[in-house]
Amino acid sequence: VLRETRAPGEDGYVTAEDVKFSVLDTGEIQKVSMKDDHTRTSLTKVDTDSKPVAGALMQIVTVKADGTPNYDDVKYEWTTGDEPHVIEYIPTGKYFLVEVKAPEGYVKAKPVQFEIKDTAEVQAVELVEKQVSFSKTDVTGQKELPGAEMEVVDETGNIVDKWTSNTEEHMISGLEEGKEYTLREITAPDGYVVAEEIKFTVTTDKKDQHI
Repeated sequence: VLRETRAPGEDGYVTAEDVKFSVLDTGEIQKVSMKDDHTRTSLTKVDTDSKPVAGALMQIVTVKADGTPNYDDVKYEWTTGDEPHVIEYIPTGKYFLVEVKAPEGYVKAKPVQFEIKDTAEVQAVELVEKQVSFSKTDVTGQKELPGAEMEVVDETGNIVDKWTSNTEEHMISGLEEGKEYTLREITAPDGYVVAEEIKFTVTTDKKDQHI
């Protein structure tokens, strides 16, 4: 039996299966061949309804000794489309899937740790992206009020998103999971008073939020 005890996993190869062979009673040179396959990883970005989300800038980074993402060691980078992104020859080991920039109207998801195992089977990694929507209504809660100037700021006062309300819900852009924000009304529509600001936290569960 010819057995591979360690594949060159640092180059993206996986351990081959054992090869049985017999030594023939002949003086001719005999050849025994073993072929290494390689890793295949399918990376998908979806919304809370499991539909593909295009336009997200993604990276694969290594893991620091303390178990956190090493953002300075980027191994792969791409922009998501309507189909899963397949990368071959990723070296075996642990990584983080990082969303660098979310598409408009979506929340930037927290990094997800995953492991490339010693197998030639396609390994699937999925990152779910949620949305936070905002409605500007009157006191009945039934009527959308257009014309209000709104903004969302982060904990340091930086403006994350700014818009004017209309007759439809607004999908807030630029938010990050696990962070707290403040929703402010800068100018109210004619005949209305400016509402009190609202503090909210983007939850890390994969459910859309409504403010």
